Amino acid sequence: MTSTWADEALTRDAFLGGRVTLLQPRRGYRAGTDPVLLAAATGARPGQSVLELGCGAGAALMCLAARVPEVSLWGVEIQPAYAELARRNAALNGARAEIHTADLRALPPAIKARRFDHVIANPPYFDRAHSRPAPDPAKETAFGAPLPMASWVDAMARRVAPLGRLTLIQRADRLPEIMAALHGRMGG
Repeated sequence: MTSTWADEALTRDAFLGGRVTLLQPRRGYRAGTDPVLLAAATGARPGQSVLELGCGAGAALMCLAARVPEVSLWGVEIQPAYAELARRNAALNGARAEIHTADLRALPPAIKARRFDHVIANPPYFDRAHSRPAPDPAKETAFGAPLPMASWVDAMARRVAPLGRLTLIQRADRLPEIMAALHGRMGG
C-alpha cells in the first residue's frame, strides 16, 4: 500500500447530515455506520480526552468532534496512509486531533505518558487465522486482525484513566472474548 493517496484517488463523503466531511480512498477500507455509532456511544463531555485505537481516516473522531465541542482528540493508526487521511480530515473539519502512526503494541511515548477519559476502538471483526483475506491490503488490515482481541482490550485498559470508559464496536459473537479480556481489569 502507498503511504499517501493522490487527491483523485479519494472521495469526499458527508456524515451526520453534512456536519462532517471525510476524505476516503475510492478503494480499500471506507467508513460506514460503525464509526458513527462508536462516536454516538461515547459519552464524552467538553474538556475530556478521547483516544481512538485504530482510527483509520478519523471518521469516529470527526463525528465525536462535531457532537462534543472542546474535546481533546487523539488517534492511533497503524497504516500510514490512513493516519495521514485522519490528519487531513481533522484539518478539513476544523477539529484539533493528534494522530499517531503506530502499532497498538508499541504506542508512542506521547500516548503512553497519559491516560484518557475515554478510549474507543472498532477492532477488526475477524481473526485473521479464521477469515478469508480481503482483496485489498488496506481492507485486510481493517477487517482481519493480526492481533487477538485481548491485545486490543489490554491496550485500551492501559490507557483509560481511573473512572474512565472504554467503548468499542464489535460483532456480538465476540462478546465472550471481550468479556474474558476485561475480567478483573475494569470496574462495574
